[in-house]
Amino acid sequence: MSATAEPAVVLVPDDEFGGNKRDLRGWETALLGALCVTFTLFHLFVLNVYSLEPLLFRAIHVAWGGALGFILYGFSQRKSAPGVPWYDWILVVASVACGAYITVELDGLLFRAGAQWTTLDVVVGFVGTLLVLEFGRRTSGLAMVIIAGVFLLYTFVGQWLPGVLQHRGYSFGQVFTYMYSEYGMFGVTTQVSSSYIILFVCFAAFLQVSRVGEYINDLSNALFGWARGGPAKACVASGALFGTISGSAVANVVASGMVTIPMMRRVGYDRPTAAAIEATSSTGGQMTPPLHVSLWGLKQVESAAASAARPASAATSSARSRPASVTVRRTGCGHCRATDTISPSPFPFA
Repeated sequence: MSATAEPAVVLVPDDEFGGNKRDLRGWETALLGALCVTFTLFHLFVLNVYSLEPLLFRAIHVAWGGALGFILYGFSQRKSAPGVPWYDWILVVASVACGAYITVELDGLLFRAGAQWTTLDVVVGFVGTLLVLEFGRRTSGLAMVIIAGVFLLYTFVGQWLPGVLQHRGYSFGQVFTYMYSEYGMFGVTTQVSSSYIILFVCFAAFLQVSRVGEYINDLSNALFGWARGGPAKACVASGALFGTISGSAVANVVASGMVTIPMMRRVGYDRPTAAAIEATSSTGGQMTPPLHVSLWGLKQVESAAASAARPASAATSSARSRPASVTVRRTGCGHCRATDTISPSPFPFA
């Protein structure tokens, strides 16, 4: 008798899912927890009660987050003795010092960034940029650091490049004082991180602790876990379901990825494939309802509802009178007539 072949299950060590997170000693764990709670409360206070100057708020966000990162993440994935080594404490102090310098010199920095700088401005800008690059390497790998390094190098060597790549050249002080300002590192990306992503990540953490995230993952496994490639299908469903309550790709990855990625790895998916499936499902999950309320705003949603409630005759006549109307031609989908007139969308970026 020939035995039925059992499906192969890949035994993946749990260390793989921890990245380069280090093991902390007791007092370091307590310190990290206190800093994380204070970090969250600080953002909630500033965003809801007392506003700060945008540059100051974003600088504190980066400096405080960098200090947390250097405590939590080690230099490499190589296991070492528990605790934060002395050189990472230096990075923690340097990160806090850069944020403190911006706090003290805020008024002057708002006027002289990239134009009339001091020696200390250049030193803080250079050290702060290196700290952000190192923190990015520890948390996201070398890819982003290499891309940022190439563009940073271009600001110095672009004056010797040919054709359209050539520029007039910039000095060392001009580059790093401009880079470490609200026109560079504390620009739109940091604004989104400090104003929106931090809230979604906190919400995702709350859902995980309250077991709502586990319920969504269990429901996805029950629906699709039996099928071939079940963990990947469950990952896609989990991202879509979780997106309805989080509205953020980052929050989706934090909440569901810690479960779905190890689950896919243990049944044989390689790391790039598992990460790609989770990233794609989490990104698509942020498009599920009711995300449009948070992105488009209540006024636009009310306008869309009022537009949908108009009589059909009024909508048709309005569409015909507007030159911006679009004629939809048959594409073979079977849902459109030869010429259907569609009025312009009430949403600003549709």
